[in-house]
Amino acid sequence: MKKRINKQAITLTLDTVYYLFPKAFRYKPSYFLLAALDIILSIIHPFINIFFPKFLIDELIGNMNLKLIITYLIVLVLGNIGLSYLLSIISTAMSNIDDLFERYFNQQLSLHVMKMKFEYTEDPQILDGLQRAKTGMDWYSGGVGGIVGCIKNIISSFVILVGVISVLALKAPLVLVVIVLFVFLISVFEAKRNNVGLKYYDQLSKMNRGFDYVFSQLSDFKYGKDIRLYNAEEMMVNKANQYNKDLSEIFHKEADELFRYDFVKNMFSGVYDGIIYIYIGLLALTKMITIGDFTMLLTSSQNFNGSLQSIIGGIQDIYKRCRYAHEYVAFMKNFSCLEKGKKKVQETKQHTIEFKNVSFRYPRSEEYALENISICIHSNEKLSIVGANGAGKTTFIKLLCGLYPVTEGEILLDGTNISEYDSAKYMKLFSVVFQDFKLFTFSLKENICLNKEVNQNRLDFLTERLGLKNKVASLPNGFNTSIYKSFDECGFEPSGGEQQKIAIARAWYLESPFAILDEPTASLDPMAEHEIYQNFNDLTENKMVIYISHRLSSCQFCDSIAVFDHGRIVESGTHEQLRSYNGIYRKMFDQQAKYYN
Repeated sequence: MKKRINKQAITLTLDTVYYLFPKAFRYKPSYFLLAALDIILSIIHPFINIFFPKFLIDELIGNMNLKLIITYLIVLVLGNIGLSYLLSIISTAMSNIDDLFERYFNQQLSLHVMKMKFEYTEDPQILDGLQRAKTGMDWYSGGVGGIVGCIKNIISSFVILVGVISVLALKAPLVLVVIVLFVFLISVFEAKRNNVGLKYYDQLSKMNRGFDYVFSQLSDFKYGKDIRLYNAEEMMVNKANQYNKDLSEIFHKEADELFRYDFVKNMFSGVYDGIIYIYIGLLALTKMITIGDFTMLLTSSQNFNGSLQSIIGGIQDIYKRCRYAHEYVAFMKNFSCLEKGKKKVQETKQHTIEFKNVSFRYPRSEEYALENISICIHSNEKLSIVGANGAGKTTFIKLLCGLYPVTEGEILLDGTNISEYDSAKYMKLFSVVFQDFKLFTFSLKENICLNKEVNQNRLDFLTERLGLKNKVASLPNGFNTSIYKSFDECGFEPSGGEQQKIAIARAWYLESPFAILDEPTASLDPMAEHEIYQNFNDLTENKMVIYISHRLSSCQFCDSIAVFDHGRIVESGTHEQLRSYNGIYRKMFDQQAKYYN
């Protein structure tokens, strides 16, 4: 069992190092040059304090050669000052790069999350894994810098150990026996101490995610209205206090367990120091060694003890740190956005998408969200999808965009299963405005264009057609004005309707062949809605457009309508066809129309 654990520890450690170090080297190769220089200087430093005090004391007691005494003093003082200064400079430089590494690997994690399969973003277990990846890399392992620090200490300590062993073996061999016995006992307690930390780390991951969520909501101004108007601050603070209490209890339990091991470790350290002083002191009193030798042996025993502990503790520490950092490695390796296929999407304006007997269940759910959906949509067609909440409309869009794989049946693009296409290229076919769209705290231009080349004529055209021209003209910096005031006091706070228009402009700016709008006019007043529908043909020219809307007035502009109910398409046809018989659509339309008549 112990061999298996050791093998697992070695495999995990190597896997972590092999994954992180090449990436770190490509990002900042100078870091590893600094680490090598740090090792060399760290090896030289203790030997100055081992040998030169001995030479100085023996010379003071013996020949009293002033020139040698001054030389030893200069080497001792300047050597310590110079090496300490150089090590301090290297430490500062490496610490600065450690900060860069932290941001770099966090950035890579963020990019990875954005490219993950969409289904992973709604899985609690994977979200817990993401939290472990963040905390394991940042809080507990110290990231690449923490692991490199362990390796530096092990290498320098090993070389120092070899040197002081030679000194002790010649002058006081029994000291080696005492030190080895002491370090063995300390390493046992250190291993148990590390296991305690790992045990409580697993309990903290999920709790940290909840803790972070509550405090992020409390400090997010976007929730300010709801928290104030519903007096939710007490509930939120109580939640935060509960998480804080639970976290404190775990930390308290961990501290109680660690105290026992630390107490025994400190007790052994006191016994060890007493034995070493007595033994070397007796050697000096019996004149078996000189006073200079006494100083050298005492310093050597301390360095031997420190070096051996550093090696054993370092090995344990590397495993502990790699165990934490491996959460990051595992997350980056195991939850990737795998390409669904390699086939390229044909660059043509004419496409056909067909759902053939498609059924779908969400992960971890036994109920079907969609059942036996069959529908064909052609280029330049305007399709409206209607139905009650929970009927499956948004799920249909998620499947269409390739965010989820179907459970049964198939979705075809131009007669080919979409799983055969390159997923990134396939998704570029769609411009989507979901009901819960997000705008960024960047400029208006950046929110609309995103990473696309800026086409000012198209920007002007879209903002005019969507009724944003006057708003843009009123802004202090026009299109370069920031949305929201989070980072720019000259920014502006768009109304709900203006936000929706900006989101629609962003979708149309992409000029993708398929446009999908989920409740496209929900936040617009009737006049603004009418204005957009008046420009409907110009905005949707040469596009396949799918509308999800509870305002059935928008259906009159569409070529066809699909009515969803409990995950099925129960009616389909034009507005006039569906109004001609007594079905779900007619009842929904009449229910809305009576409030306007």
